[in-house]
Amino acid sequence: MQSGILRVSARAERELEASEARVHFTLEGETFVYGNAALSRSREVADLVGKFKATGLLESEIQVVSVTAKIQSGTLLKSTRAVFRLRLNVRDLSKLTEVLGLIVSAKNANLDLLEWVFEEEAVLLELVVQAMKKASHKAELMVQAIGKKIAGLHSASDSSELPHFAPISFAQESGMEMMRMRMPKGGSMDLGTELRGSKMLSSQVVAEFWVTDQD
Repeated sequence: MQSGILRVSARAERELEASEARVHFTLEGETFVYGNAALSRSREVADLVGKFKATGLLESEIQVVSVTAKIQSGTLLKSTRAVFRLRLNVRDLSKLTEVLGLIVSAKNANLDLLEWVFEEEAVLLELVVQAMKKASHKAELMVQAIGKKIAGLHSASDSSELPHFAPISFAQESGMEMMRMRMPKGGSMDLGTELRGSKMLSSQVVAEFWVTDQD
């Protein structure tokens, strides 16, 4: 005969590493070209794209987001330059510091944002399963301590914590200037560290079990 309900909770957590980095930056050029055609037809863009490819970055991971005109007025002449906004999807994170160094080293480029991309769904499902197993084991130990046994599951619910990882902004700080000060003359930029993004994911399960007397 069922003699009551036991309510227990359990939590499982894991540190999740970023699977990809999205790098946003702007680049000025003399030729006004729309879309991804700029990757080959704009000299300034094409030069930097060639350097990106040399690191192992694929052209499919390089995207021109927008192109705007920058008008400069002088005493005698007025000139127009193209401002390209580009995004890199860096999937091989071991190349990230090298890619950022190329942008920082370019005189006509400005690093704007660095976003981390996380593949959370599968990990959260694993954490829910782990938390449920912990709750079941906890309930078994608790009822054994009072000479009872688990008769079955009455109900269960879960909740997860997904911390927001804000993009790293370089445009709002003096970060670009500080990074350029570390650049050796005539050389490429070495940021001196391997960048990584990670965050803690956790799932909690609350389970209610039917409790009965031992046979």
